[in-house]
Amino acid sequence: MNKTCDIVQDLLPLYLDGICSDASRQMVTEHLKSCPSCSRMWQQLHNNEIETQLRTETAGVVQRQAAFFKRRSAFAGAIVAGILMIPVVICLIVNLAQGTGMGWFFVVLVSLLMAASLIITPLMMPSHKCLWTLGLSSAALMLLLGVCCLYSGGNWFFVAASASLFGLSVVFLPFVVKSRPVRNHVRNKKGLLCMAVDTVLYLLMMVCIGLFVRTPGYPRLALTISLCVMIPAWIVFVILRYLPLRRLARAGICCMFLGFALFISDTIADMAAGRTAVWPGLSLFHWSYTTLEDNIRWLVLFAGLLCGIVLIIISILRGKKK
Repeated sequence: MNKTCDIVQDLLPLYLDGICSDASRQMVTEHLKSCPSCSRMWQQLHNNEIETQLRTETAGVVQRQAAFFKRRSAFAGAIVAGILMIPVVICLIVNLAQGTGMGWFFVVLVSLLMAASLIITPLMMPSHKCLWTLGLSSAALMLLLGVCCLYSGGNWFFVAASASLFGLSVVFLPFVVKSRPVRNHVRNKKGLLCMAVDTVLYLLMMVCIGLFVRTPGYPRLALTISLCVMIPAWIVFVILRYLPLRRLARAGICCMFLGFALFISDTIADMAAGRTAVWPGLSLFHWSYTTLEDNIRWLVLFAGLLCGIVLIIISILRGKKK
């Protein structure tokens, strides 16, 4: 490489942009015809320029398409909202014409509001569509239950609302905590958050049921059922999440624990309720109405222990092989 190559390579960016003088352009052009090194550098600069231009054009196309689909989604959402308003207007006119009150009108209005939260929300929201849809539909469901309860003259709203929230939490909360806005805050506490929220909502549901039924023996029965449900769930969670063992070993321990928990659940419930605790009898060769439940409990215990032992053995063998 000589001084001419140094000068040409310094001029290549200007040559590429077309802003050098005519004399410099002619000199660079002549030099590139006879210098392989400078020609390779020119080709690299030229290719990089093309790639940068393509990336810029691609980003522009993507942005234009995204804006186009947002406009189309908003337009579709407006059309759907207009269609859903038709039965609301019809119901309002009929109620006013007959003078029968506005109860059914509000029921229809809230029902269509819930449908709108499921259909229109994903079309209108620019980001986090699932979170917005789940939140607004849950709020619409609570409002629908409240309106139906008021219209029917009942006092069951808190029972239905708490049970609905608990069911929604069990099904959808794991997906909510994995979404980006929530995941950035809870980090590695997603499972613990789900268990805590489910536990609170379950206890709230049991309290609401107790206030609704007002049975004298309900608190003791509800406490017994809650302990039989929540304690095994938390033990399984702790085993799967925090026990420092291999996955198969943890799964095996959970199988053994669940088999044993299901085996003694009825006995513990009887003891907690103040009844005489009777351990299940084993009569595998005699199946009847009186022995069916006890035999099934024994089979569940055997199945849990067997599956747990097999999984633990497989985990140990894989650990030795590694």
